[in-house]
Amino acid sequence: MIRNSYWVMAFAITTSLLFSGCGTNPEDPGPGSSISFQESKIIVAGDIQDMDEFGNSVAIDGDSLVVGARSEDGAGLDRGAVYLYDRNQGGADAWGEVKKIIASDAQDGDMFGQAVDIGGDILAVGAAGPIGSTTGRGAVYIYYRNLGGVDNWGEVTRIVGNDSVQEDSFGLSVALAGDCLIVGAPAKGGAGYLRGAAYVFYRDQGGNDAWGQAAQIEAADTHDLECFGFRVAVSSDRAVVGAIGMNSSDTGSAYVFDRNRFGTDVWGQVVKITASDAQPEDQFGISAVIVGDTIIIGAACEDGQSGGIGDNPGSVYIYSRNQGGADAWGEVRKLSNSEEEGAFFGISVDLSGEFLVVGALYIGGSGLNRYFGAIYFFSKNEEGANNWGLLNRATASDGEDFDFLGMSASFSGNYAVVGAPNKNGGGTKRGAAYIFKKVEQ
Repeated sequence: MIRNSYWVMAFAITTSLLFSGCGTNPEDPGPGSSISFQESKIIVAGDIQDMDEFGNSVAIDGDSLVVGARSEDGAGLDRGAVYLYDRNQGGADAWGEVKKIIASDAQDGDMFGQAVDIGGDILAVGAAGPIGSTTGRGAVYIYYRNLGGVDNWGEVTRIVGNDSVQEDSFGLSVALAGDCLIVGAPAKGGAGYLRGAAYVFYRDQGGNDAWGQAAQIEAADTHDLECFGFRVAVSSDRAVVGAIGMNSSDTGSAYVFDRNRFGTDVWGQVVKITASDAQPEDQFGISAVIVGDTIIIGAACEDGQSGGIGDNPGSVYIYSRNQGGADAWGEVRKLSNSEEEGAFFGISVDLSGEFLVVGALYIGGSGLNRYFGAIYFFSKNEEGANNWGLLNRATASDGEDFDFLGMSASFSGNYAVVGAPNKNGGGTKRGAAYIFKKVEQ
């Protein structure tokens, strides 16, 4: 695996999480709701190989699914690839592979597929590794579904920030909403060191399908080592940007921006969100999603009720737009995994309608097999209005130690897809993705 100073920063949070926690055998929670989400399909790439890390990123929209394999070698080393699937390809709910994509200018260490998002007929793929002669500069690639043929997913353009420089990690996070794309560059120095930035692109900015840069977003109170842009999310004319805060406290925060806050297409900061019980090393903002008037933020290292720093059971915080005042984005609920030390509950989150999925890396199995990973499903009005009650917890049917099920998760309608990039699958760290389907009893 290629490593440099940029890559150490970009994955510091990942590696520290994956190898610092301890686990316990969990109870199987769930109040016995009539609705649950059950595993319906295991997906692996048709050409899967050792160390591909298939499932490090996932995104689902309707009947379309994309899975990233950032360490797929291709004709070199760690060039990366993404795989496209259709729900009814090969039969009803078969989720058959329809396309493998590699970057047109792929080079060693690009990590193409580090981040993915899909919306309708548009696909965005982040390659946060070395791009061209500027190591760690990063890039994002845009594809259209039927460009060059039916379901061909042809490359439209490659995007970089107007001021992107070496080791910015541009493309470590991406988010699509219609014709708008948000890209995170958490290692960008700005006027300091690792302050981070996010960039906004519009589909026809600068010409038909040009995907030109419309804005650059930074925190109003930016500081060194904040890594603003580690996670980005967008919904309609609002965006949320996570800053995990890799400084001496690692508390983390998230920022909400409105597209027309200070004029047409002037993305202005509305509010900075922090947890009501914020503590050092929570890394609040490691995951985020915004849908309408709801924001979900993960704090995978939050210690909850289990003790001092280092226990890392993790928590998820829910915010509502007008809670506490107009556009106040006040906290309405905290979901904690206080029974599981080292679970890193909240490493991934996604929201579809009233249903929420949360990933936790170090849960599952029995005896010595305790680190499969697990997925938790919640419903907004389960056991009370706005209660966000638990529907069920799910683990992989073929789970093994250190699969890291839940490292990535995406939700659309009745289906959730969850990545397990460390799954060996007959080799070493080949990876897999799991489809969970809504079931009504």
